[in-house]
Amino acid sequence: WSTPTVEVQRGTSKTYTIPAELAGETISAWVHPSDGKDVGATVQASNGYLTIEAAPVIVAPNNPPVATNVVITGNAVVGQTLTLEYSYSDADGDPESGSIIAWSTPTVEVQRGTSKTYTIPAGMEGQQISAWVHVSDGKVEAGSVQASNGFLTIETATDPTPMELVSPEVTQTTNLYIEEVNLPTCDSSNPEVQFIKTNADWSTINSTTKRIFCVSPGDYRSLGNIKLTTSGTEAKRRYIILNNGNDIHPAKLSISEIANYGLSFENTNYWIVDRAVANRNSLVNSFYFNAGSSFNILNRAFTNEIITSVMLKRNANNNTIQNSRFQNMTHYGRLNDNPTISFKDWSSTVFSIKNTKIINNEIVNANDGIQTVIPTDHE
Repeated sequence: WSTPTVEVQRGTSKTYTIPAELAGETISAWVHPSDGKDVGATVQASNGYLTIEAAPVIVAPNNPPVATNVVITGNAVVGQTLTLEYSYSDADGDPESGSIIAWSTPTVEVQRGTSKTYTIPAGMEGQQISAWVHVSDGKVEAGSVQASNGFLTIETATDPTPMELVSPEVTQTTNLYIEEVNLPTCDSSNPEVQFIKTNADWSTINSTTKRIFCVSPGDYRSLGNIKLTTSGTEAKRRYIILNNGNDIHPAKLSISEIANYGLSFENTNYWIVDRAVANRNSLVNSFYFNAGSSFNILNRAFTNEIITSVMLKRNANNNTIQNSRFQNMTHYGRLNDNPTISFKDWSSTVFSIKNTKIINNEIVNANDGIQTVIPTDHE
């Protein structure tokens, strides 16, 4: 095998693999036939010299990156900063580069760029805002993905809720019937501690390897009633704790210092929930003790402008609601004659809820404070 100037291979092989450096050259082949005794005349290939072309460069298609767990965190309050959080992934392993985030009301885009944060300016009270991310790897941009909690309604920074409507008498008094609550610390070195900072973090709430859940201030209302399905024990209770750097009753905190969420105890036992807040949500029952949920403590809770603060169903025994403030039932709640704390279940005969304590709470500006309710139809 030979170019016009250089022989590149000689031997008994009929094949020749062309190396890359011969691109653009010409090549041909000659055979010297032999019977083992004599060698015949040399014969060149009839198709002469062939021009060698460079091997085509095969470029693998670039897959667009993907954004998941897209959620807005922070309080939708004038002057506060919202953050769009998301998880980035790329099938090709390409790093994130040039992702675009857009913040918009239902009608007007208010910010576009690479910043994940948006500080709400004055004048946006009562409007709604959401965010979209267009993730990019610098080569291809994916389609836009909206935050999973959709549009948030912006509240005024001078909103008196919850701070200014609170009486200074909300304190934990000394009483033999009050359950002693000794909260564990939010220690990041403790493997049983789980920090909750986003909506997505709440997916860990029923983990069997975690039992101390430290919740950062934020608006988690879009999750509805967060369901508790894993029980603790008397020796190893499970905890939901407000992790905001102080130990002040939530009724005395500003809106930027609270964690706003609702809970549903689903036949679960031995939870202690401390300093939970349900503020202006759309839930019928903000803290719902479903049938069989027992030995739980709701301590230092605060509700404002909601329908029913607490509901307990049949056989939700040995629960304690203490040191809490429930205020300002909504107009809808009043029209429907809802109580603040309800013992409620359907029964053709009777139902029972035993040994539950409701102690040292304030109930302000509501319909009935505590009431037993038996609906006429099965719920």
